[in-house]
Amino acid sequence: MSVITFFAAAPESTVSQSVTEVNSIDWDGSPIDGIEIDSNDNIKVMMLSQLNDLGDTVEEINNTVIFNQLTPLLYPGIYSLIDWLKSTVGASYIGKTRIVALLPGKGIPDHINNSSYYSKYTRYHIPLVTHSDVKIIETLTSTEENMLVGNVYTLSNTISHSFKNNSNITRIHLIVDLA
Repeated sequence: MSVITFFAAAPESTVSQSVTEVNSIDWDGSPIDGIEIDSNDNIKVMMLSQLNDLGDTVEEINNTVIFNQLTPLLYPGIYSLIDWLKSTVGASYIGKTRIVALLPGKGIPDHINNSSYYSKYTRYHIPLVTHSDVKIIETLTSTEENMLVGNVYTLSNTISHSFKNNSNITRIHLIVDLA
């Protein structure tokens, strides 16, 4: 079993608009209309939606989702992409949604996302800016794979994996959890 699985190709026009939008983000600047950008030495994360409390059921989880009301106005392409994915998957609920920038020469260490949240939600990655030298690595087999811009991939969070950006560009993914 692979840590990632190709799911679908996203609409090219929506991807193009989303790429333009993420390339306009000032990742080192101040918060954008209340949207904080969390960062460490490896990544920068802009949360578009998040959960306050996991709850016991998908319905309870959905009731705790917080959305920044200004974000769809700032990033209509990103939100069109999220809406397209939700519709294509046939999902009823959006969980955590974020834009993640993995800095050049940096990585995310081996990890497993193993909580009850992932038994309710499927994680989707949509690369918006990437390079052939950016890899997701399945820890057990050391298998390295590259995700292509505009393609949608499901991520098996219960398989140990890491990311490495061996390129000189910042890799940017839209990550959406759907149920």
